[in-house]
Amino acid sequence: RQFMKNVSDKHEIKVERFLVAWQEDSLFTTVEQENIVRLSQKLLKRKARPYPQFVEFLECVMSFKEVDISEANYKNWVIAMDGFLDERKSSPSKISSFLVFSNNLFRDNAIAKSSSTTWKATSSNYTITVDKTIKVEFQKTDLVCLTRTDSIMLEQTAGVVFPLENEWIGKGGLVTWERGGYQRNEVYANIKDYSINLKKSEYKADNVVFTNSKYFNEPLEGQLHDKVKRVLTPDRATYPRFYSYTKTFYIEDLYEGVNYAGGLSMQGAKMVGTGEPANLAKLQLYRNDTMVLEAASLYFGFKPDRVASERTSISIKLKQDSIYHPDLFLDFRTSNRELLLLKTDNFTSQMPYSNSYHKFEMNFEQLVWRIDEDYMRFTAPKGTTIGDAYFESVNYFNFNKYIDMQMMDAQHPLLSLRSFSRAFLSEEFPVQAYANYLGISVSQVKHLVMRMAYEGFVYYDSNTEMVTIKPRLHDYIAASVNKIDYDVIGFTSRVESPLENAIFDLRTYDVIVNGIPR
Repeated sequence: RQFMKNVSDKHEIKVERFLVAWQEDSLFTTVEQENIVRLSQKLLKRKARPYPQFVEFLECVMSFKEVDISEANYKNWVIAMDGFLDERKSSPSKISSFLVFSNNLFRDNAIAKSSSTTWKATSSNYTITVDKTIKVEFQKTDLVCLTRTDSIMLEQTAGVVFPLENEWIGKGGLVTWERGGYQRNEVYANIKDYSINLKKSEYKADNVVFTNSKYFNEPLEGQLHDKVKRVLTPDRATYPRFYSYTKTFYIEDLYEGVNYAGGLSMQGAKMVGTGEPANLAKLQLYRNDTMVLEAASLYFGFKPDRVASERTSISIKLKQDSIYHPDLFLDFRTSNRELLLLKTDNFTSQMPYSNSYHKFEMNFEQLVWRIDEDYMRFTAPKGTTIGDAYFESVNYFNFNKYIDMQMMDAQHPLLSLRSFSRAFLSEEFPVQAYANYLGISVSQVKHLVMRMAYEGFVYYDSNTEMVTIKPRLHDYIAASVNKIDYDVIGFTSRVESPLENAIFDLRTYDVIVNGIPR
């Protein structure tokens, strides 16, 4: 009692509770008393302090009387403490950590606890053993991780806790996607062997078997990553995540008339299509068994009612020709089967559409297509009262514009681009190589290239930082010295919503333009 006199009032209550049990209630057997005395002496040799080490030790001792803990676990815990305290490396702080672990295990089935994260087993059926190290084994339990904001669960698992290493080695288990709004028997993963760093609120598992009956007829093998992250609504969940070992899928009729080619992962509420710069993921839209539109991107987000992607290149197939744009936001709604293609604030997104069939450049804000209908509409975005669009022949030439493009540059940018492509022996080249050729910074060259892209003379892919020269560049240079005939066809469309700037007929390929000033 004298040794413990300086503990706080809160901890004094714990000490008094132990003394009553020891002296008045005689709860401890002679063997148990001998164990307590022996371990207390070893704690003193290890320079344990009244608080936290002795208070925590007495809490553990009381747990054996207040909580239903088996005799075998009690005996093995005493053996573990004896061996642990005999080790030279058992510092007071390590002793305290093990005692805290023991108390959390005995009273809450918690296998790790910090100010931010708690890992708990739902079963109290465990076995404490001592081999080369101390460990606690669970034959069957659900494993829960809780933080201040949310929680995750790994069901029907088994495993071993190594408290001195803060590690769980697990075997088997089930993870469902209910946090993402799916039925538990609809989207789930079966886990094999895995491990968890109990200091973290996340884990990964390899070789899991993933089932998603909404999209796949057969299970997939890959990696699972689950993490506690606050979920405001199921449709905004971003975990659990599954990454398939299969890198390329081809799925016909992902939605009616919509095929997909590319990598796949499941990220919370969304199935995600993924590609690489050299091999983009592709979404293909069909009518009457003929591909009408192909969208390519590094990323597609799939939900049951929607597909969305950013920085998406679009190619509308017109026999041997196409309408093309390198950078749009794609939004496809499955309920009304409506596709929206919108420009964004990205510089490359402000480029015009290239129409090789009509040999026109077309600059408008939004394309709308209900894919079961025969018309695409070129319009202003929703909520806009005035819609402006501009249509210009690819053979259009304006000499004043050509002169103005040079600004203060020593060489005309079109001539410079052509000269470099000839030296590089390719009309597709990296922006870094062009910067080296000009002897200026990459950032300066990017501004130049993006300006030329906006004018319709090159394509610039900001993902790969590759530049591709368009035929219009050569034609513009030739027209500047009267080597070819050129057009002066260019006109503006201005309309008031809901009238479209133009309608494109998929049957005849006619473009009907509205709002041209007379």
